[in-house]
Amino acid sequence: MAARESGGPTALIDDVDAYVRQLATASSRAGGAAELAVQAAALAEAQRVSAWGLRAAVSAARDQGLSWRELAELLDVPAATLHRQYRAGHALTTPEDTGPPASRALAVAPEPPAPPPPARAELSPIPVGLDLFVGRDQALADAPKLLASVRMLTLAGPGGVGKTRLAGELAGRVRNSYRGGILWAELAPITAAPAAPAAPAAPRRSSAAGIEAVIVASAGLQAQGKSVHDVLGTACERGQVLLVLDNCEHLVDDAASTSVALLRAHPHLRILATSREPLRIAGETVMTVPPLSTEPAGVRGGPPAAVRLFSDRARAAAGFDPAEHLDAIAELCRKLDGLPLAIELAARQVAVLPPETLLTRIGERLDLLTGGPRDAPDRQHSLRAAIEWSYQLLDPTEQAMFRRLAVLPGGFDQHTAAAVTADLGLTRAALWGLLATLAGKSLVAPDPRLPGRYRMLESLRAYGLEQLDAEQERAGTYDRLLDWYAGLVTQMYTTFASRSDLLAAWEAERDNIRDAARVACDAGDPRYPGIANVLAAIWNWRGELTRARAILTGLLDGRPISPTDEMETLRRLSVACQMTGDGAAAAEYAERGLALARSVGDSVRIGEALNVTMAAHGSLGEHAIVVELARDHLELVRSLGHPDGLIQFLGNLCCALLATGQFDAAQEAIDEALAVNGTNDMTLDTAAVTSAMRGDLPAANAHVTRALTVAHPGRTEVVDCCEVMAVVAAERGEPERALRLLGATARIREQHALSADPWWYDRLCGAEALARAAVTPTAARAATEAGARLSTSETVEYVLHGTLPGTTAAAGSPLTEREQRIAELVARGYTNHQIAARLFISNRTVAAHVSHIRAKLGLASRVQIAAWVANGQSTPATTPDER
Repeated sequence: MAARESGGPTALIDDVDAYVRQLATASSRAGGAAELAVQAAALAEAQRVSAWGLRAAVSAARDQGLSWRELAELLDVPAATLHRQYRAGHALTTPEDTGPPASRALAVAPEPPAPPPPARAELSPIPVGLDLFVGRDQALADAPKLLASVRMLTLAGPGGVGKTRLAGELAGRVRNSYRGGILWAELAPITAAPAAPAAPAAPRRSSAAGIEAVIVASAGLQAQGKSVHDVLGTACERGQVLLVLDNCEHLVDDAASTSVALLRAHPHLRILATSREPLRIAGETVMTVPPLSTEPAGVRGGPPAAVRLFSDRARAAAGFDPAEHLDAIAELCRKLDGLPLAIELAARQVAVLPPETLLTRIGERLDLLTGGPRDAPDRQHSLRAAIEWSYQLLDPTEQAMFRRLAVLPGGFDQHTAAAVTADLGLTRAALWGLLATLAGKSLVAPDPRLPGRYRMLESLRAYGLEQLDAEQERAGTYDRLLDWYAGLVTQMYTTFASRSDLLAAWEAERDNIRDAARVACDAGDPRYPGIANVLAAIWNWRGELTRARAILTGLLDGRPISPTDEMETLRRLSVACQMTGDGAAAAEYAERGLALARSVGDSVRIGEALNVTMAAHGSLGEHAIVVELARDHLELVRSLGHPDGLIQFLGNLCCALLATGQFDAAQEAIDEALAVNGTNDMTLDTAAVTSAMRGDLPAANAHVTRALTVAHPGRTEVVDCCEVMAVVAAERGEPERALRLLGATARIREQHALSADPWWYDRLCGAEALARAAVTPTAARAATEAGARLSTSETVEYVLHGTLPGTTAAAGSPLTEREQRIAELVARGYTNHQIAARLFISNRTVAAHVSHIRAKLGLASRVQIAAWVANGQSTPATTPDER
C-alpha cells in the first residue's frame, strides 16, 4: 500500500490538469455571467467535468490494481458513497460537504436526465425526437451492423425524407457501443461553400475550418481552445467514437476532405453522415433512405408506415380521429410519395382541411404544405423550402435540366431526357453525367421496376414546374417533347400492324404520353391526334378498351384531323369495339377506314384496313365476306412486303375458310403464313386449330408444343392451344385428360371474357360429348372440376408434360413436375425471367423453385443444377416435337 501511496493521488489521473482547467473555465464563466441561463449551463458543465474526473480516477485506480475501498481511503470518502456516485454518473460528493450554495450546486447537482452508463463517455447530446418515430425497421436493423463494420456510413436521400431523425434514432440505439462517446455536429448553419450561381467564376471559400469548429463546439466547454484532433484524440483514448455529421449536402467537398483527414488520423473513429448526396470518399458506405412505404406490409401487416405517420401527427395536431378517413389518408400519402416532411405538414392541416379536401387540392401542395414546427430548421418549415434548399445547391446547367425533366410524370430514360433537354446542347456523355449528378443529389432516382429509367418524386416535379414557369421555359420544353412523341407516331404508322414489342416499349412512357396528349389537346396542337393514337394503342394492348374508345371517338368529333391520323383512328376503334363484343360498330368503323384508305390510294393503309375489316366481319359470323375480301386483295397484301401484316391477313383468311368448311384451302393459307414466320405464336395457334379441324392430330400436337415452348404466347393463344389438345385427347381415347383441359380453358375464358368462334365452339362441344360418353358421370364431373382448379401456368404444364401439379416428374426423382421442368430450363441456360415468361409464373416464383431444387438436391449453384440434369440424374421431360 505504501508503494501505491508514494505517487500520491495525482498519479491516478494522467490529465488532472486538464480537468482543473475545465473546472476553472466553467467556474469563471458562471461567475461572470449575468443571465441565469448562462450560469446554469456553466454549473451543469462543471458538474459534468467533475463526473468525468471521477470516472477517470476510478479507471486509473483499477488499472493500478486498487480496490474501491483503497481508492475511497485515498479520496477520504466512504466507499459506499464513491461507488454510488460513480454508478450514477455524478460528481463526487459527501453528506458532510459544506460551502457556499454555488459550490454545493457544483458538487451535488445531478447530470441532466438519462445519465449514460459509466463505461461510455458523453461528448455531446443526441437530438431526441419528442414525437413518435415511425417505420424504418429495416434501416434500424441494418445500420448498426454496417456501422460496426465500416468506417463511414452516409444516410442519403431527398430533402424531407427523415435522414436526421433516423440518424438520431440510430445514434441513440448504438450509444452504448461507443465507449469514447458520440459527437453530434449540425452542419446546416455553416455558410454554403459553393459560389453563387450568378458568379460562377468566383473562388470557392473553404468551409473545412467551419466544420472543424462545429465539431469542437459540439464537445462542450471542456473542448474550448482545443483542435478537432485533440478533442477526438482524447475521446478515442477511451474507446471507439461515433461522429455524426448532419446535413453535409451544401458542404459536400469540405465535409468529404474533413472526414478523410479525421478517419486517417483516428483509427477508433466512426462517422455517420446525413446528406442529400453521398460524399464519395474511400471507405464510405451509402445507405439510401427512401420515402416511407405507402403500401400495406401484408394481410396482417397493418397500415403502411406513411399512413401511421400521418395518423399520429394528425392526432397530435388537431385531436383528429383518422379511423373514418383511412382510405383518403392512404391515397393522400401515395400522392405525397410517402415523403415524411410532406406527410407531417399535411397532417397539420387536418383541423381546417380534412384528408378528402386535401386530396382535391394536392396540386397546390407547395402552397398548402407549410407551418412546420417552430423548433425545426427554416428549410423544414415548408415543403417548398425543403426542395429549394436542394435546388439552390445545383449549378445553372443542373438546374436547367432539373426543370425540364419535371414535365415527365412517368419517369424517363436517356432518350426522353435528351428530347426535353435538346436546347441545352448536351452530348450523350454529358447528359448521362448530369443524370448521375441529379441522382446522386437525390433529385431523381432510378426506377426499380425499369432498368435504365429514372423518376422524380411528385413534390420535386411540382417545384420543377414552378421554376420552369418562372424561367418561361414550359412551352419550349413541351414542344420538344411533342416532337419526340410525334416520332413514335411515325414509327407506329410504318409498321403495317403495331407489334407488341413496340407497345411494350411504349408502355414505359404511358404516363408521359398521356400528359403530353393532354397538353397538346388543350393547345389544339395538330400533333394531338397522332399522340392520342399512340396512347390508344397502349390502352388497347393493356386491355383497357373503354379508355381507348373514349380517346378515339373524341378524335372524330369534328376537330381537324389528317387522313393518316383518321385512318389509324378508325382502325383502332374497330379493334377496340371488336374486343368489347360490339361487332356491328367494329365493322362500321373498319369499312369507313377501308373506304378512306382506298380514296387516298395508300396501299399500306389499304392492307391494314383490310385486316381489321376481315376480323370485324369474322366476329359477326360473316365469313363469306371475309373470304371474298381476302381473295380480292391477297396479291396486294403480298406485294407490300410487311410480314406481320401478311401473317395477320392469312390468319383471318384461314379462320374464315375453316368456318365455311374449306379445310384444305385453310391449310394452304396457314402453310403460307408458317413459311413467312414459323415461330409466330398466333400463326402456330391457328395452325394447331386448323390441324385439329382437319383431323391431323399429330400435326396439331406438334403445333401446340411449339407454340407453348418456342414462343411467348398470349392468353388467347394459350386457351386455343389447350383446347386443341383437349380435342386431340378426346379423339385419342383420353377422356379424363380432355375433360380436365376443357374445364381449365372454360375457367380461363370466363375469367377473362374470351369468346370462341361458333364453328370452333361446336368442335369443342363435340369433343366434350365424346369424352363424357367414355366415362361415368361422376368421373366426368371430377375431371372437369379438377381442370377448373388449375391455374393458367399449371394448365400449360399439363398440356406439355401430362402430369398434374404435385406429382413427381419421374420415378425416383425427388423433384415435382414443375421443379423438373425448371431444372431442365436452367440446364438449357434460361434466366429466371425467361423461365417465368415461358411458364406463365412470376420471377419470384421461379427463384423460389430454384432454391427448392438446390435444397432438395444439395447443390450450390445453377451450374451444378445443369450438371445434374446433363449427367442423367433426372429424367428430362421431352416434348412431342423433340421425340
